[in-house]
Amino acid sequence: MPAPTTQSRRLLTLFATLAAAGAVHAVPITFTFEAVGGGSLGTQGFADTALTIVTTADTDDVVVGPNGRRVANATAWITLASGPTAQFTGDIYTVVNSTLSSVGVSDFAVNRAILFLSHPDAGAYDLASSTGPLTGTAFAFNTGFQHGTTLGPLVLNEISAASFTAAVVPEPASAALLLAGGAALLGWRRRVAAAA
Repeated sequence: MPAPTTQSRRLLTLFATLAAAGAVHAVPITFTFEAVGGGSLGTQGFADTALTIVTTADTDDVVVGPNGRRVANATAWITLASGPTAQFTGDIYTVVNSTLSSVGVSDFAVNRAILFLSHPDAGAYDLASSTGPLTGTAFAFNTGFQHGTTLGPLVLNEISAASFTAAVVPEPASAALLLAGGAALLGWRRRVAAAA
């Protein structure tokens, strides 16, 4: 195999730079809380029902505070196993409380927590990377408090078993850029090999 030329070194350096730029760019992230609980969603009451809260955010929006981290959610939904799905209408954040080693969902519009999960690894979680599932003790702060949704108020009176998972969503533009760079480098190497 011939020694790398100045041109090949430049292409490799450019490819490595593009890969590094893609790695540090903020990306979308999805947080999923699964639990069993009781309360009401709009006019429908529920008890011992599986529920899922899914929120999405941008990793660039994570804010570090005195007790942990928080990130404003772009979207926040709750789905009950019994059927209804509703979007939260408040100012919903995903929150890590380092002091209590917990992660949860809070409604900042009314300054109330909705649901939190305690786990030994939760306090160190950065809200910017994939993790989980973390399974632990769940609790509903502000039992009986109303949180706005598109189907009417959500009221959680009790929460039992729960888990938390976070999944970074690869940014399509960065992935496409890396694939294009790799294809260009491969094509160039084939041309060099064919010319030799």
